[in-house]
Amino acid sequence: MCHYVTAVLPTRVPSEAVHAVAAKHHLQFDPIENRFVRQQLARSEGYFRVGRGMCDCGTPLGNRDLASVDDTLRQAAKLRKRGWGETKIERWIEQQRQNRIRAERDRASRESIDGPGLRTWLSFLHAVLRDPGVSSIGLLLHWYSGTLVDERLEIRSREAMVVEDLTEDMLTGIHEDVLYVFSLRRTSRAEGR
Repeated sequence: MCHYVTAVLPTRVPSEAVHAVAAKHHLQFDPIENRFVRQQLARSEGYFRVGRGMCDCGTPLGNRDLASVDDTLRQAAKLRKRGWGETKIERWIEQQRQNRIRAERDRASRESIDGPGLRTWLSFLHAVLRDPGVSSIGLLLHWYSGTLVDERLEIRSREAMVVEDLTEDMLTGIHEDVLYVFSLRRTSRAEGR
């Protein structure tokens, strides 16, 4: 149905403070009560919708299409089996690369229309973590087939990240259903839960 970006925040942090930071970045920040997610979080964590508008389809988060490179190579192998020559395949691979570059450039130019771009996400996360009362914030990308409240979402893993790890490249490389918890210092998995 749709991609949504959600957030996890320690419950001791006043969500109003993060809501204000989100608003400055033209983002929504609203609590979600999803019992399936709730069971996978610590009691000390809250779950929130963060984003713009109805959904986050087209988000640059997690869109580094590493699979497309693998898909291109797989497709090239199929083209070889069909009798295509190496020169023709190389031209086709270059065309695919140019198409990805053009699509990324188009996506960046539509950032303000379609939703938050990478710079907005980076700025928002850094601003949240600069608040002395916020020790961490987690991001979770998921393709929802139901509602935010009823989705039977399984968090596959939890990755502890420090603020220095926050780059555009890192954000484009996040994986669906992995909770990325950003903090000012690295924590063990046990500390984070």
